[in-house]
Amino acid sequence: MPESHFNELSDIARQLLAYWQEHPEASDTLEGIHQWWLSGVNNVTLQESQEALLELVSHLLVVSETAATGEVYYRLSPHQIGSISQSRK
Repeated sequence: MPESHFNELSDIARQLLAYWQEHPEASDTLEGIHQWWLSGVNNVTLQESQEALLELVSHLLVVSETAATGEVYYRLSPHQIGSISQSRK
């Protein structure tokens, strides 16, 4: 992802990408990401967490997968791992 596009992402989306850069194999539901990954971010609502995830999905940086239970899990797109690392340098 070009740096200019990275800078256009919301703060929450950039924080999620920073988490994924440190933990590229991480995968979780909206609720898990909101509760555990963004727990240190003040006043982030569940709605804002969802919007950030959808933003990342729309940029093809994150993929969503529906489990047999119906829960939706989000994970970093394997095709984007290298470009995210370069964008954050």
